Amino acid sequence: MYLITILFVSCKEIVFEESIIENSDVEQIIEALWSVPLTDGLDYTKGRTGLLQNEKYIVVAGSKNLQQSIRTIDVETGNEVYEWAPEKQISGLTNYQNDDKVVFISGEYVTIFNLETGRPDRIITMDNSCNVNSFGFNNLVYFSKREKDDDDNFYYCIYEVNLNSSEDPKFVICPNYSLEYAIATGNMGSVKTILPFKENGDTLLFVGFVESQESTKSISYWSLYNLTKKEWEIDKIKVNDEEFSSGITYNVFYQKNKFYFTSNRSIQCWDRFTGERIWRKNFPNYFMFSSIELIPEHNVIVGCNNVSKTYCLDIDTGNTIWVNDATSSASRVHYQDDVIYIAGGSSGKLHAIDVVTGEDIWEISSPDLEHDSQSYFSRQINGIPAKDGEKGKIFVSSYLTAYCYEAVN
Repeated sequence: MYLITILFVSCKEIVFEESIIENSDVEQIIEALWSVPLTDGLDYTKGRTGLLQNEKYIVVAGSKNLQQSIRTIDVETGNEVYEWAPEKQISGLTNYQNDDKVVFISGEYVTIFNLETGRPDRIITMDNSCNVNSFGFNNLVYFSKREKDDDDNFYYCIYEVNLNSSEDPKFVICPNYSLEYAIATGNMGSVKTILPFKENGDTLLFVGFVESQESTKSISYWSLYNLTKKEWEIDKIKVNDEEFSSGITYNVFYQKNKFYFTSNRSIQCWDRFTGERIWRKNFPNYFMFSSIELIPEHNVIVGCNNVSKTYCLDIDTGNTIWVNDATSSASRVHYQDDVIYIAGGSSGKLHAIDVVTGEDIWEISSPDLEHDSQSYFSRQINGIPAKDGEKGKIFVSSYLTAYCYEAVN
C-alpha cells in the first residue's frame, strides 16, 4: 500500500486527499456454500438480468436449448425450484423489485414476475418498444416507452404501472425535449433514469434524459416533476459542459435534499431545491454501465470507473477518501454490513473491500475458470445481510454457474 496526497486550491474545485490502495495478493480459495449450473452446456448464460431475491429465493438468468431461461433457486440449499423461459430475452441494468414482485422489460413486453411462484403474474404488451430499465417505490413502477412523430422519428416518455392492479400502464409525462434534431437512427430524446420519491405528501420524479443535437451529439439534462400536482418543479438543467454527453446513468440517489449520479466521466452532486451543482468529481474514464452506491451510514459514495478503479468519496464534499485498483469496468457495487462487494469487471473476480479503509479483505476467482477461460464472474451480484448472529450470504454468477458464498460479516 502507498499513500499519495494531492492538493488542489481553486474557487471552483474542492480540496481533497486521495489514498490509493494498491491491490495486494489477497486472492484466496474460499469454498462456496453452494453452486448450481445455469446452462445445459450448449451456451453461456443469456442476458445479465438476475440475482434478484427475497429471503427464500434468488432469480438468475441462464440458458437452455440456446434460449434464455430464468431460474429460481432456494437461497439455503441451492436447489432449483422453478424455471421459466421468456418469449423474448430479458435484460436490464436495474429491474425494480417490491417484495416478491420484479419488473422485467424487453422490447414491447412488460413482465411482472413473481419470486414466490417463479412465473409471471402478468405480461403486458405495449404498442411500442420500451427502455429495459424500470424504477419505482412501493407498488408503483415507472419506465419509458418509445413514441413516434409524423416523420417516424422517436423519443421516450414515462409510463406508470401498478404491480397490484390489472389496469394497463398509464402515460405520465414526456421530458421537455426541444425535438429539433434527430440522429441517424431517428432518436430525438431518451429517458435514461427515473427516481421516484415522496416529499411532503407529494410524489416526485427525478428524470435524467438526453436530447439529440445535430449530427451524433447529445445533451444530458435532469428535471424534477411533481406527479401529484402535475407540474414541473424544475424544467430541465444541463448536466455537463462537454459537447457530447452520454447521459445520466441508471442509478441515482436522493439524500438530504441532494441528488447523486454519474454522467460521462464524473460523479456529481446537485441541490434538489436550487438546481445548482454542489460538486463534481472528474475521473479518467466513462462510468457507462458501471454503478455507484450511496452509503449514508458511512457518509460515502462508492463507484467503479470504467476500465479504471474503485473510488470512495465523501458525500458532502466530493473529497476522495480512498481508491482501490482491485477492479473496475462495468462492475456492480453491492454494499452489505460494512463491506463493499464487487463482481466481474476488469478482474473478473469477486472482491470484498473494507468500506472504511478501502483495503482488500479477500478476492475470489471463478471456479469455472479451471475448465473454461471465459467463465469469470459476471457483474451480477446480490446478498442477504447478517441476521440473528449468523453471517450473511453473497450471490454471484459466472457465465455458467450461480454461486453462494458466506459474507465477510
